Amino acid sequence: MDNSEDKKEQNEKNPVTNKVLPVVLIVAVLVGGFAVGLYFDDLSETVSAWFVDEEEEAFQEAKPQLKDQLRREEQEKVMDEYFEQVVEESEVERYQEAIDEGESDAVIATVNGVDILKEELDSALDQQREQMEQQMAMQEMPVEEEEIEEMLEQSKDQIIEDLILIEILGQKVEEGEISVSEEKVEEQYEQLVQQMGGEDMVEEQTGMSKEEIEEQLAISLYLEEYTEEQTADMEFSEEELREMFEEQQQQMDMQQQMQQMEEMEEMEEMEDLEGEMEEPVG
Repeated sequence: MDNSEDKKEQNEKNPVTNKVLPVVLIVAVLVGGFAVGLYFDDLSETVSAWFVDEEEEAFQEAKPQLKDQLRREEQEKVMDEYFEQVVEESEVERYQEAIDEGESDAVIATVNGVDILKEELDSALDQQREQMEQQMAMQEMPVEEEEIEEMLEQSKDQIIEDLILIEILGQKVEEGEISVSEEKVEEQYEQLVQQMGGEDMVEEQTGMSKEEIEEQLAISLYLEEYTEEQTADMEFSEEELREMFEEQQQQMDMQQQMQQMEEMEEMEEMEDLEGEMEEPVG
């Protein structure tokens, strides 16, 4: 009897084995695949957990900076509220015709009976124009006079409000409502002198006398102390900190994507340029 007949006879004698073996193989393959699937699921969970751990560690490390940033934002709100309050408590008049068409000696506003002249507005606008031109030059951007004039016109109302606020705060210094130690003011002034290379340079670049500068320093120091006092006991929840952290992460991701896109565009431009240079001259 040949081999095929032997196998046939063996199969007929062992029908259970003949049917069970293929099933066992199929089950083995399925179980093996399931095990592989479980392995990759476990690996995916491990990688995800690793990223979660990394993010959580970054969040914990960033907590002090996040608290500082939230406190600074609250201090800005406190300062804005203080500014609104002192303006509401003062007698302020604005003269739009003088603002639009007045000469340098025209009164554009009065604060508690004290005049603010058009020349003060013109001086502030000139300083802002100079800063814009310097910024454009540093960024190697063409200086567009029309664009600068348009931006200055848009900011004029805010500059007037700033002049009014400065006058109000200056009056409060003179009246003693705003007061800080003379030592602190002098220390700040000396630091300013050192940074700008002498008293003459300070007066030249600021356009103010020493007394005027010290008054502004006193106001700045007072506001710093006031806002810090108002926010000293402020606490921030875990949710607030995490929300700011996630916002910052999203901003960083967007910046990275934009940078990558810019790099890709630069590479494409370089490749196009190289391709043009390699083209034979006909």
